[in-house]
Formats: sequence, C-alpha cells, structure tokens
Amino acid sequence: MPASEKRIEPRRNVYHKWVIAISPSTEEGKAQSEFVSGIIIDLSSKGVGVFLPEYIDVQTRVVALVKANGSEQQVHAEVRWCNRIPTSGRVIKAKDTALRWRAGLRFDFQSDEQRQAIKQLYETLK
Repeated sequence: MPASEKRIEPRRNVYHKWVIAISPSTEEGKAQSEFVSGIIIDLSSKGVGVFLPEYIDVQTRVVALVKANGSEQQVHAEVRWCNRIPTSGRVIKAKDTALRWRAGLRFDFQSDEQRQAIKQLYETLK
C-alpha cells in the first residue's frame, strides 16, 4: 500500500522558508550535539518532510526546533527515512545545493502544548 494511502491526514506543502534544526537526542530527550539546519518541505500534524545537509540514520531519535511564522517550537521526533536527493528526474529538489538529503520525521510529542503548536502551524497551510 502506498504511503499516501496510509496517512490519516494529508501532508501540506510549505511554500515559505520554514527552518528546522535537528540534533540526535539522549535518552533523556536532550540534544546530543550541535544542531544541523535544514528546510521544511511539507508538514502534517504527525510529521515533517525536510531537506538536510547530511545523512541521519533511520530510527534516530532527534530534538527538532521548528522555526516558522515568527515562532520556534521544540519537538521530539524519529527519523523514518533519509535518502540522497537525485540530481535529475521529477523530484522536489532544494535550491540550496548544500542540502543533499531529504528525510521524513515522525513527531513524538512530549506535551499537549507541542501537539497544539504543530497543529496550529499545519492549519496555517490550508
């Protein structure tokens, strides 16, 4: 079954420059290292698609800082997939050539406030 058929809620494309910074997290949920900055491609209330400058292992738990609409929200997530962006073909590519990887992150909300903040961002993309 295609991934799009599994989704309860559709992803919405982000046409503004929303930034995400991610870092692998410790078991306590704190950032392990410096954050790596990327660009948000699409968003749902369950996860986010991003362009990144480097590969991140699948199933890595991360702390993500989502910077959008003048606010910043920290959420926890898990890397579900990470692929190198093809140089040709009909795929979404980053204009910034340093962003050579595309990844999907599934949110792991630690509070209702985090869930609501992401839901509000999602609603602005209608």
